[in-house]
Amino acid sequence: MKTLFRVAVAVIGGMATWYFLFWLGAAAMSFVTSSPWVAVAASALGAIAAARYLWTQTASVAHSLVSSTLVSALITGGISFFAGFVGPMFIWPEADLAPPLGAFIMGLLGFLVGALGGAVHWFARNRRPRTTGPGDAA
Repeated sequence: MKTLFRVAVAVIGGMATWYFLFWLGAAAMSFVTSSPWVAVAASALGAIAAARYLWTQTASVAHSLVSSTLVSALITGGISFFAGFVGPMFIWPEADLAPPLGAFIMGLLGFLVGALGGAVHWFARNRRPRTTGPGDAA
């Protein structure tokens, strides 16, 4: 894959993971601790892990079913989360529902649609008949 595409996928996936974990984690951690730095640190670690996973998984062409499904789900979920989180802020700046819309509706639906699309793509790619070369045994 092209390096620019891999960088874009890793950055968008990392940013979407950071925002999702921060909003969800900060809400859950508000009952345990009052320090917001714990949520920031946990979100940053999760974002780095997701970006690193996307970077390494988009390097090769051959993928397993799980890898193809997960990478597609993270890419599509990250893009739809980011669009659902930032888009309403530009369209309706006074609306308070941008973070919940992005986190709970757009991000999750994008993740599920991406997982389904990745699985369908993997099955469609592997159903093609394989050709054998001149030295291969039949």
